[in-house]
Amino acid sequence: MAAPSLLGIKNPMAENRDALRRSLLPGLLEALALNARQDQGGAHLFELGSVFWKSEANAVEQPQVLAL
Repeated sequence: MAAPSLLGIKNPMAENRDALRRSLLPGLLEALALNARQDQGGAHLFELGSVFWKSEANAVEQPQVLAL
């Protein structure tokens, strides 16, 4: 089974944001790192959102997921 491919964005607002996300984890880790840098330990984080990828049949998958 091949890994799902990223879905690119034609006109991204930032160079490092040129594809739709496949996971909520990078955003949660970024928020956790920001809180740690600002000495705000013990934060409780969550995110509810959509993730995107192209399946083998070239269909776009868009499930709602929750990360705690």
